[in-house]
Amino acid sequence: WKSYIRKQTHAPIGRGLYAIQLRHWFKAFENAGKSRDDILIIQSEVMKKSAPLVHKDALEFLELPYEPIEKNPKSEKKKNIGHYDGVMREETRERLNELYAPYNRDLYELLGEDWDGIWND
Repeated sequence: WKSYIRKQTHAPIGRGLYAIQLRHWFKAFENAGKSRDDILIIQSEVMKKSAPLVHKDALEFLELPYEPIEKNPKSEKKKNIGHYDGVMREETRERLNELYAPYNRDLYELLGEDWDGIWND
């Protein structure tokens, strides 16, 4: 982990180790006299499904007045859409599942039931 953050890499596998990253944030908040409850953690899957509701919840969390999101056709266009030739090899999928399994269990232990098995196929 220290090597990962020192190099400031943007490797997708390292970015997916959420439990490790959150432990650092929780520690930083603790050192600042804050509670981990002062951190709002949102599942990207939920954000994709109901962005307006997540927006409302985030404003409430921050104790800010509600302001609806204005529709902007330019911002609704999907960006950074990847194109992949072919399907992920089953061996690769198994290796990734094996790699992430302990970190996903750790994430569940850190954050609770809402995070149990969210990436299971």
